Amino acid sequence: MVESQTLLELGIGNLHRNNYIEALHYFEKACSALPHDHPRCAYYQSFIGLAKVLQEDMGGLETCRLAADRYDRDPDIWCNLAKSEFHIGNRRRAFDAINKGLSVSPHHTELKVFKYLIDSRRRPVIEFLSRDNGINRMLGKISYRLGPNDIAA
Repeated sequence: MVESQTLLELGIGNLHRNNYIEALHYFEKACSALPHDHPRCAYYQSFIGLAKVLQEDMGGLETCRLAADRYDRDPDIWCNLAKSEFHIGNRRRAFDAINKGLSVSPHHTELKVFKYLIDSRRRPVIEFLSRDNGINRMLGKISYRLGPNDIAA
């Protein structure tokens, strides 16, 4: 167990330095050092999934989802799933994963910060119309695709 924890920490360090291939290597070694039915195996698998997604391997998303299904009482697993979902553009699913993680651990700092970051919304393009108005939605999508530098003031 000590060896797998050390390998996990090395993987996390590499993940933070954007060395996803190296991180994946350490996460896989850490996971293989544990029995398959070990409670921490799902936790390690969530990091494997995240590292794969960050390398644009969409199979990693399924790994994260399976880890969350396998052990849904760990907020870190939900956090890794949220990061994976957000990375591929599934904002709604990322938000759902954050909320599930916060239901397990309401004071989880990383989940709270992540929720704040992805929950912030821009003002509607036409402010006197509802955010859900079809015109606002269409103009909002166009302005989002163009980016802030492409819109004339």
